[in-house]
Amino acid sequence: KKGNVNVVHYVHLVEAELAVLEGKNERAEESYKSAVSVATRNGFTHDRALSHELMSEYFSVIKGDDYWKDYHLDNAIQSYVDWGATVKVEQLKRKKEMGK
Repeated sequence: KKGNVNVVHYVHLVEAELAVLEGKNERAEESYKSAVSVATRNGFTHDRALSHELMSEYFSVIKGDDYWKDYHLDNAIQSYVDWGATVKVEQLKRKKEMGK
């Protein structure tokens, strides 16, 4: 957890995805939040975006929670905007319009 700051957020993200697969939802949410926090703190905008995007999918598919799905999708979109990933932004905006 105290390793290279360039990869710590990836560790949290992988832990979150593994927790989802194992049905450990509380652990998944904690790990997603940690991934977002560490990526933000260390200036990894694209990884913050990916973390929010995956967290949005988690809340959509696993929890069925539209509020948090949209919240994290909006944050993913904004993070991709900040990073300059215009094609990805358009993809996620279309996804949001379709309600997925």
